Amino acid sequence: LVTSIDLDAVVAVDLANGNRSIVSGPSIGTGPDFISPQGIVIDGARALVAEPGLSSIIAVDLATGNRTVLSDASNGTGAALQSPSGLLIESTRLIVTDLVGTLLAVDIFSGDRTVLASSSIDAGAPFRSRAIARLDNQNALLTSGTPNAVLEVNLTTGARTLISTNSPGGSPLLFPGLPVFNGNHALVMEGVGSSVPRSLVSVDLTSGQRSIVSSSLMGTGPSFLLPRAMALDGGRLLVTDGSLGAVMAVNLATGDRTIVSDSAIGTGLALVSPGGIAIDGGRALVLDAERIVAVDLLTGNR
Repeated sequence: LVTSIDLDAVVAVDLANGNRSIVSGPSIGTGPDFISPQGIVIDGARALVAEPGLSSIIAVDLATGNRTVLSDASNGTGAALQSPSGLLIESTRLIVTDLVGTLLAVDIFSGDRTVLASSSIDAGAPFRSRAIARLDNQNALLTSGTPNAVLEVNLTTGARTLISTNSPGGSPLLFPGLPVFNGNHALVMEGVGSSVPRSLVSVDLTSGQRSIVSSSLMGTGPSFLLPRAMALDGGRLLVTDGSLGAVMAVNLATGDRTIVSDSAIGTGLALVSPGGIAIDGGRALVLDAERIVAVDLLTGNR
């Protein structure tokens, strides 16, 4: 299941044949219309969707497409949602990142909201995070663009530990994106959503030390222009680049960048604006505009 801002919908994609069907959208299902659906998780027979346009969490019945508000200013108690984005689901609660600088736990039955961490209320390290990634059973990793930092947050207490910031600790960390874990390191693309040069940075999760893995000054090959998503593939990292219209491979030992698939490499319909990426055996599944493209990782064929 994926959310589509262009279609204002939740879309199901059959991974065997690529067929797409709208599960819930303007003409399918009842309830409040999506405006800009973001993060999505599965909760049994329903999907839970972060909807910043409505400042809410929407529950979607996967059988009918019907939409109901699980949590917003009128449903559930506690601190208001303002711009929910990233989601993690646990047994009875949903962990939600809100771009105003809060991390909330939402009861998946009542919609009640509890603040786990807040840049404006508690004394912990400040953050404004769009993305969250689970680190282990008790902790998650946040990347923050204001300030520029990688943080570890305890999902029980909300206690935050600054793992890495701009200084000290090595290379600068500017506008970091969603991390990809590689052993005891987090691989972070910096410069996401900004005009600063894009670099792939490795952050040691123990010491916070940062080192540039690949950039215009580190490694050979085409420079990152508009990197959007990453997936680990053995000893290399696959990166989608919206401006290059390509899937790139980064050698994590040398920083060298090579094109795996673009308009000149591989056959099939050219990538238009590749975004999300996931590894599926010998292929990568790439979210590209309003379609999902399977890319053969040996030939680049699409």
